[in-house]
Order: sequence, then C-alpha cells, then structure tokens
Amino acid sequence: MMSTTTLRRLVSGSCIETRFTPRIVEDAPCHEIVIEGDELDKPGKGLDSLPIPISTPGWDIAPFTTLSQYITKDPDSGVQNMGIYRGQVKAPRRLGMNPSLELRPGIYAHWEKMKARGKKLPAAVILGAPPCVAFTSAQKVPESLDELYVAGGLVGAPINVVKAKTVDLLVPAEAEIVVEGYIDTEYLEPEAPFGESHGHVNLQEYNAYMEVTCITR
Repeated sequence: MMSTTTLRRLVSGSCIETRFTPRIVEDAPCHEIVIEGDELDKPGKGLDSLPIPISTPGWDIAPFTTLSQYITKDPDSGVQNMGIYRGQVKAPRRLGMNPSLELRPGIYAHWEKMKARGKKLPAAVILGAPPCVAFTSAQKVPESLDELYVAGGLVGAPINVVKAKTVDLLVPAEAEIVVEGYIDTEYLEPEAPFGESHGHVNLQEYNAYMEVTCITR
C-alpha cells in the first residue's frame, strides 16, 4: 500500500517541486546477467526467454508486455522521458510498440526528431521496475522533466540508475529486466489487436518497432 507521506507528496505535487537527481551507480542488480549480440539469436536467449503472457486469449495476436516503461532521450535537450506502453513480442530480437500517438507522448516527439535526422531512436524497456518508478511513468509531467527525478521526489530519495550496456541511456538499477535497442524511424509495421483492461479490443494499426540489442536482468 502507498504510505500517507507518499500519497501527500503525490496529491500536493511536491514530488515535482522536491525532485531528486538520480544517483548513478557502477554496479547494478539489473546487470547481473547480460545477453547481447549474436547470443540473442540463440533459442531461449532473446525476448523468447522472458515470461510474457497472452493477456487476452482469443484476441491478442502475440504475447505483450503491458506494464513496460519505455525510456528514450530528447536528442536536443538530453532530457530522458519515460512512459508506459505495451510491447508486442514479434521475434526474439523484435519488439513492437504502441506509444499512444493521440496523446502526444514524449517518446513520439523524440521519434520525430530522430526521424528528421535519419537515425534510429535509442530506447530501453524496463520490466519489473521499482513501484515508484512504474507509478511515476504513467503520470503526465512536463516534457522538460525526467520522470526518474520525479520518482525520487515521490519517495523522498534519489533513484539508483546505471548506464545501459548498448544505448546511451540511464535505467533503474533495481529493475528486474531491461531490454535495450533501437526504434526504427523509417518503417512502421502492423501491431495488435490487443485486449485492453477495460474490456475492449484495440484493433490492428501501424506502429513503430524496436530492434533489440541487449537484454539484462
């Protein structure tokens, strides 16, 4: 359950005003196992090694991550953004995604900027984040703020982060699983259908996808 102090910080908005700069660490629990390169192509070493379920049997086209935090970085300001989006497992090294473009999330702004540069967007997908990180990633905060700073304000202490192995991003050090890779900015692919939590089905549409370069846990 959420403590009274944490709830007070959330309701008052003080978690934004009293945000904490994340603490960068060298060694992290999320890097106890590192799988990258050709190792990801071996059976049971890529996304097929992760415990990702079919959420809505009969409707979901594939296993989907649901409480997955996507971290990307603004190529102009260097500020990271974190948001919750689903991820469709398409192949051991290919993860589809739905960034809810109608809501104009930060990840889409980053995608557009990298597309204009003709480059892919570095990304990290967090599975099993500390609760304060997962909770904060679903909130709407100014795009000039990194949600990891706000998560620190929520709990009253800096969030431990570590540099990702194959992309230039900082990820929660205590995450259970981190999937790193690059989101293509040239092509889109069919994604979904997917059974949503409210009982309706999100029909198939064209969305971006990520080419996985590393999985750590």
